[in-house]
Amino acid sequence: MISRVLLRKLFRDLKAMKMQVFTIALVVGLGVAVLVGFTSTYDSLKSAQSQFYTESNFADLFVSIKRAPNYAIEELKKHSDILQIEPHLEFDGLLNLPDQADIASARVISIPDGEQPMLSRLHLIRGQLPLPTSINEALVSEGFFNAHQLELGATIDITLNGKRTPLKIVGVATSPEHIIVIAPGSPMPDDLHYAVFWVNQTLLEQRFDMKGAFNKISAKLSAGSSTDDIVRRLKNELDKYGAVTVNGRDLQLSHLYVTEELKQLQVQATVLPVVFFLVAAFV
Repeated sequence: MISRVLLRKLFRDLKAMKMQVFTIALVVGLGVAVLVGFTSTYDSLKSAQSQFYTESNFADLFVSIKRAPNYAIEELKKHSDILQIEPHLEFDGLLNLPDQADIASARVISIPDGEQPMLSRLHLIRGQLPLPTSINEALVSEGFFNAHQLELGATIDITLNGKRTPLKIVGVATSPEHIIVIAPGSPMPDDLHYAVFWVNQTLLEQRFDMKGAFNKISAKLSAGSSTDDIVRRLKNELDKYGAVTVNGRDLQLSHLYVTEELKQLQVQATVLPVVFFLVAAFV
């Protein structure tokens, strides 16, 4: 009998406070929706990142050198902790854009003539790889391609080592090293003024007199190996070639940027629902 009376009183009170009850239910529902939405988005993006890195064979170690001969790679292959190692060339150049008065620049990266690199493989969004016999065909980063409304087959002039070089765009690509394209020293991406181009190695060898040499190394390490230890050893071994910088994946610019973005999303998935629940409790 008492329980029935209390139950009727509860229903009367809820009816009298129907707007407050509706508001609380709405706020709690929004909090749950934000929690589920942000958490599922974070999990999906994290999974996609991991899958993309695996499919692309993303390198674990990145080395910058002034100039080293190709035979130096054979010595580095003797390290038991290094599973794969691949040298290549990277240089910066100035772009000549008729539709833009501001200065624009690009990072130009070599690939084996007409082939995919072994590490940090390219993901083709449009078009195709440069032909093995071509030294003027190039792939370009997607952001720059879209920002300038380019078309496949367009030609862009770039100055490499003081020589003006026309590059014919035959494809649009991205790679795990350049998911986010950021100019050195810049805090944010700027697709209007900075791009990444991938060209056949022969072109950069000719322009910079780098036949039989390299200035960049990517390496894949064995599971459980000490990155810090390998970094120290490589610096010591390559120091004779000048200006050696060795970084693990954790300091690779694009990976670092993407990882921080995912961390922010994870924080939002935790903090925002709590705010909604606190508001509901207060109401």
